[in-house]
Amino acid sequence: MIEISGFCSERAWYPLIGMRTILQPLKTSHIEFPTRQPKDCRVLVVDDNKEIVEVFTKFLARDGYQIKSTTNAHDALKLVEQFKPDVIVLDVIMPGLSGIEICRQIKSSDKTRLLPIVLVTGKTERSNRLAGIEAGADDLLTKPVDLVELTTRVRSLIRTKQLYEAVEQYNQELEQRVEARTSELREANQRLDELSKLKGRILNTIAHELRTPLGETKNALWLINQEDPPERMRDLVDRMNDSFRQLELKIDDISVYADPTELKRTPTSTADLIAGALGRVRQIRGRNIDDVELKVERNLPPIDVDSNRMTRVMANLIDNGLKYGSGKPVSVQAKRVDDGVYIAIHDNGPGISDEAKQIMFQLFRQGDESVKRRYGGIGLGLAMVKTILEAHHIELTYKSSPETGTTFMFTLPIATL
Repeated sequence: MIEISGFCSERAWYPLIGMRTILQPLKTSHIEFPTRQPKDCRVLVVDDNKEIVEVFTKFLARDGYQIKSTTNAHDALKLVEQFKPDVIVLDVIMPGLSGIEICRQIKSSDKTRLLPIVLVTGKTERSNRLAGIEAGADDLLTKPVDLVELTTRVRSLIRTKQLYEAVEQYNQELEQRVEARTSELREANQRLDELSKLKGRILNTIAHELRTPLGETKNALWLINQEDPPERMRDLVDRMNDSFRQLELKIDDISVYADPTELKRTPTSTADLIAGALGRVRQIRGRNIDDVELKVERNLPPIDVDSNRMTRVMANLIDNGLKYGSGKPVSVQAKRVDDGVYIAIHDNGPGISDEAKQIMFQLFRQGDESVKRRYGGIGLGLAMVKTILEAHHIELTYKSSPETGTTFMFTLPIATL
């Protein structure tokens, strides 16, 4: 293989070209250059005659192309892969492997099928030209070669190749955009499927949970209609009131979650907040709660929260501790720290399973979602807790293990008076 960067003398190429036009100045300024700069374009010249290679190189170099050349057919195929030319000027008559066969191999490869090839032949027979066309040649020039025509054909083919590349690139980008949009549609369909399943869980869970207190009420009313003694009737009425109260609180929680981020912040006493949360838990449970230990520092500063929503946050966490705490006490701690009032609600239950940790803050999800689950609930509590705290820009953290139980922690901001 040889690479030529200089020019050969005129004596070398006069007899080879045999054209008077080569003595005239090249007037090619009207020809439009390719999209890329000529210095970024590559031309491979293949001819077994070194002097012809030098002639072609001299004229093509006037346009500023990167040029490599070889007189060996097999080396030409290697250069196609290594040099990655934009166009090949290829002689038909080559020892060992003809230009026709080289052209056929290049055009049969998916990687190089769009590579333009100019075949140069000294034979003028029609069969020879047809063989070149059948091999896939993009252009054919007959010796002696008009160098102006060669330069023009190379320019044209380089530009054509770049147009093909632009179309190929556009097709690839289009395919990528289609794939991205298809992926988005798949994700959207998946979300719709998840929403559909969520809808089913919501309807099933709410129906199950609301049916329990309503069933209690229905049974109580039925027993009242059996003309029980007045004392028994009073007990049944109390049970009815408890059931209606639980139903009302659950519906109230659902209505609060409809817009949990609409806050009405006011300076609030931490002690009053905890007392309100305990009162709500008593309403939920329908009885006094003696298994809650309070560890609240005195003289805590007022906090800046929506007291109504924050009461629900603490009540849900305390009620969860009582529900899952295996009958053991739940502790509520409140103390002053540098950046606010630190709250920790701890239970002595079995801890949160790894499976439950993945979904416990998701709306209408529970650690045990089976029909025969041990604990009731609609899977709204922790989702509501996290959403309300996030609306306050308060981070909720927790630690949990089978040995020590579960603790939920957050820090409430101090009110500026």
